[in-house]
Amino acid sequence: MDKDEFLPKLTQNFLEILDDDEYYDITIEIEIITKWIEKLEITDEITASYEFKLLSRFQDGDTIRYLREFPTITVIKVKGTNEILGGYNNPNAKGTIATIVGNAFFQSRKTKDSFVFSFKDNDINNHILSRIKNEEFSICNCLRFGYSDLKILSSFYGRCEMSDYEKPIRDTVDGFEIEICEIFLITKINAEE
Repeated sequence: MDKDEFLPKLTQNFLEILDDDEYYDITIEIEIITKWIEKLEITDEITASYEFKLLSRFQDGDTIRYLREFPTITVIKVKGTNEILGGYNNPNAKGTIATIVGNAFFQSRKTKDSFVFSFKDNDINNHILSRIKNEEFSICNCLRFGYSDLKILSSFYGRCEMSDYEKPIRDTVDGFEIEICEIFLITKINAEE
């Protein structure tokens, strides 16, 4: 797929990961992620609408820009696979916690609403949702969910290893190359009274 064809369809459509001959509407993924944000079951009806506005997009080593003060979804297309990884950064995260682990210093934010996820093999039904279990390390150093559950180490490379969320979102702890990463600002548009 040509990089110029990889433009997200915002508001109602999400990240297109298939070749042109396999194209399908990604509205279903938006619906699933919206249900996860609302803490609904997959079979529940959505009671709110959200707008997904692209804040930052990087590929091939572009500079990473990130606004951690706002509710965001980070979405990563893993290079050479049919795999999408991502995480939800809750806008209600409380305070910043400074921590030293080994020789590394990092800051984390405490929240009970963040989650990480994956979609595999071009199959919308083949997804994993993992909610936070250790709230102290919900979001660490901006582009890191948990200590190592989903971390973007550079604009080229990332890694997933279960630590602070309920379950792993990948079958391997091996690092992965990032083909494209996009960060979306999430705005709640309306809700049923």
